[in-house]
Amino acid sequence: MADIYVYAYVEDEPTKAVLKKMIEYVNSYSRNRFLFCNGAPVITRGYGNLKNTACRFLRAEKSGIWSIFVTDLDQFETVHSLCNNWFGLSCFRQLPSQMIFRIAVREVESWIIADKEGIAEFLNVAVANFTDLPDNISDPKQFIFKVIRHKCRNKKYQEMLPLRGQAIGIEYNPQIVSFITNNWNIENAMNKSPSLKRAIQCFASRLSSI
Repeated sequence: MADIYVYAYVEDEPTKAVLKKMIEYVNSYSRNRFLFCNGAPVITRGYGNLKNTACRFLRAEKSGIWSIFVTDLDQFETVHSLCNNWFGLSCFRQLPSQMIFRIAVREVESWIIADKEGIAEFLNVAVANFTDLPDNISDPKQFIFKVIRHKCRNKKYQEMLPLRGQAIGIEYNPQIVSFITNNWNIENAMNKSPSLKRAIQCFASRLSSI
């Protein structure tokens, strides 16, 4: 068994919780393990900061340092267009093998609600409110807000909703992170989200190649 220490960077708290759960899952059945360096995954607080950090790691590709970056596809049309925008490359396969870059389609919330039974139970709403095709939702975070706004009456869930001028409500990150950490079933989510399944397979294949 080999322990591979990795630096990891994400945009926000939910993505950090998701990445930790993903690595924990892959490590549970792999011969080798990814271990986060002290402080990782680091939250960069925004798309621009994450992009700049990734570009710095790319310039240092000969250092032998392992790194993981997770971001959202957001408004990019394709994964390849995002890769070109960030790195000037046509394909992520052109990145160094020790630099792992994964994209949630369209947002990490797609991966979260892919466990539709779990998120429905967590919010105490009918599972029919969620879809079998979360990667096809254009704005998954707004999708969650819509479900909460119309179906949830509990105050702690209503406080997940943003007030005017806010991106998220005061309880959004605490509640979503609690769900991911304690209730999110990653295997169920993989069955509904192809982009999550590809990310897990990528982590596993990198470990098996060591």
